[in-house]
Amino acid sequence: MSIRVSTFWETIGRFDLAAAEDAQFQMSLRWFMGTALTWSLWDAAEVVHGGRVPKETFHDFRHWLVWQGSSTFTAAVRQPDTLAAIPEIRNGLPLMDPIFPITPLEPADPEFYRAKGTARSQRFPNLTRLRSD
Repeated sequence: MSIRVSTFWETIGRFDLAAAEDAQFQMSLRWFMGTALTWSLWDAAEVVHGGRVPKETFHDFRHWLVWQGSSTFTAAVRQPDTLAAIPEIRNGLPLMDPIFPITPLEPADPEFYRAKGTARSQRFPNLTRLRSD
């Protein structure tokens, strides 16, 4: 990685968009986005979205997730069901990226969650519970 991890997350925490343009920051951003490129997180994004999430949308989702900060990002990569604790997701709001416009992950119709069956509800009980209420 190009810059120290603490420097990277401090830049995120300060919401320092000018520093985010730095080439070393961008290399680190790509590295963190790569660590979030997991099937489990992609599946959870589909639960949040309420349907298929194309590659470009998942890229935007991971970019948005990095900007949520170190603790939120790390928790979601380790256990994607923790996404249910993020206010925008919990409240069914569109996810907005601070750097560039993203393909929004709009909340799904509750019928989608009922139709998906129990596999996802067992893997992501908190996310599923949000959408079934």
